[in-house]
This record gives sequence, structure tokens and C-alpha cells, in this order.
Amino acid sequence: QADIIDYVEEEKGYYLEDRKNPMTQSQEFGVYMNRAFNKIIEEKIDEINSEFDFAELDEDLENYQIDEDDLKLGDVKLIYNNIAEEIGEEPRFSNEEIAKDILNEIEKNKEKEEEKDY
Repeated sequence: QADIIDYVEEEKGYYLEDRKNPMTQSQEFGVYMNRAFNKIIEEKIDEINSEFDFAELDEDLENYQIDEDDLKLGDVKLIYNNIAEEIGEEPRFSNEEIAKDILNEIEKNKEKEEEKDY
């Protein structure tokens, strides 16, 4: 939590330098929420990457890891399901659907890379 507070304080300083006015409470709250949300998602991705066996989704995903800088639709669905289970809700997406989305995006990325090579 301290890193979130430090981040917001730093952002407030940048804002003051740029605009010569302090942030309003509403703007400051927005920065807190944005940073906290990002932190929660980063921690959830780390947790899933360290604890989840992606081969359960599909054997082709045995060595797969979620890349927080390149989230795929299937990654977001998996994160959603994980959070839903944590709070006692039913997962919304099937493992098959998640695997299909991830594998489709991996394939699209491969095709894009091949096009760049030509």
C-alpha cells in the first residue's frame, strides 16, 4: 500500500509542476483508484502465473504465462473467473473458451510476425 501512496504523491507533484495548481480531491481519488486497480491486477496475474497450471486449459498452453503488458481476451476471462471464485461467485467462462481465445490470439500474433518478416 505504501507504494500506491508514494505513486500518488509523485503524480500530485508532476501535476502541480505542469498545471501550477494542486489536484482536486476528485482527481487525487482517481489517481488512487487507477493505481490501486492496476496493482490488484498485477498481483492477480503474478498469483495466477505462479499457481495456475495452464495445461489444464489446453496442453498447448503448458508453458504459457500471462503477460501483463500484452493481455489477451482469454487472460482477462481467466482473471475474471479467478476473482469470481475468490469471492464465492460462479465463474462465467469455460476453460475451453479461455483456451480458445488465448490460442487464437497467439496464432494471430504469429501471423503478424511472419508478415513483418516479408
